[in-house]
Parts: sequence; structure tokens; C-alpha cells
Amino acid sequence: MKKLQEIKEQYDAIKQKMQDDGKAALGEAFKEFFAANPNVQEICWRQYTPYFNDGETCEFSVHEFVFHTKTKDDLADDESEEEDDWFYSWSKSTTQVDNVNTKMFERLLNGLPDDLFKDVFGDHSEIRATTDGFDVEEYEHE
Repeated sequence: MKKLQEIKEQYDAIKQKMQDDGKAALGEAFKEFFAANPNVQEICWRQYTPYFNDGETCEFSVHEFVFHTKTKDDLADDESEEEDDWFYSWSKSTTQVDNVNTKMFERLLNGLPDDLFKDVFGDHSEIRATTDGFDVEEYEHE
């Protein structure tokens, strides 16, 4: 029993270290990206485990990364913004950035394990990354 408890403690410590290191590494990577790409103001994405998947196993996944040149605050007076779903209206009403740097960064992010994002930002989350850091909100989906 003692050995099992030791293994659990080691596992928990390693998992916590991966979360802490992952958050720091993601923070640094985003900081470097924003510094090299001042025209990009925000990167947002949703991540969640579906509640139902037509009988298939429901697995957590990170969804599309969207790069924008305007901040959510800049859209406060935008008539198209729906308060109950700012992500949708925000992504429809802002300029999406599409260049070599964003594609390379997106490939880098997509190459990371989804579990890293889940450990750092949680399940059923909507994340907005800016030069100030990460804003994480709970995301309700079908």
C-alpha cells in the first residue's frame, strides 16, 4: 500500500510540474509571437469534450485558433456583437490575420498534445490570448 501511495504522489507531482511548465512555456511562446507580430492583437480558441458524439467515444479536443487584429473591447459599440456569445460575433466582425507567421505558429500549437491545453486551461473553455496573457472563460456547448 505504501508503494502505491508513493507512486500516486510522484504522479501528482509530475502532473503538477507539467501543468506549471506547460503554462509557462505557452505563455512565453505567445509572448514571443505577439512581440514578433504586433499586428495580431488576439488569438482565441475553444476547447472541450463533446457531450455526445453519435455513439463514438467523446474525446477532448482543441478547436480552431483564430487570429485577430481587433480586441474584444474595440467591439463594444459594434451592433453585431451578441453578448451571450462574444466569441462568435467577435470572430465574424473582426479582421482575421492570415500570413506565414500565423500559419507557422498555428502548426506549432496544433502539434502540441491536446492534454497539455486541457491541463493548463481546463475542459469546456474559451480562451483569449493577448499581450496581457490569457483570459479563460467557461464555454457551454451542445
